[in-house]
Amino acid sequence: FATGDSAAGSPAERRIAAARQAVDLHPKRVDGWTDLALALARRARESGNPDFYEEAWRATERALALDAADLEARKLQVW
Repeated sequence: FATGDSAAGSPAERRIAAARQAVDLHPKRVDGWTDLALALARRARESGNPDFYEEAWRATERALALDAADLEARKLQVW
């Protein structure tokens, strides 16, 4: 997916870039995965591209694999 760099692009694209960097640095932190999922869902709405929802779902699955009780990841799966 084209997400732009942290200095350009839409607000959602910038958040995706920051979240990707966070999960690259700390892949076992649940909040990085939930941040990525939220940013991807915003990008899906912004762009009209449903593929971002699929990637967001996978990010929530990664978060729940780390902590099955994480409320934020569970809330994000509602959409």
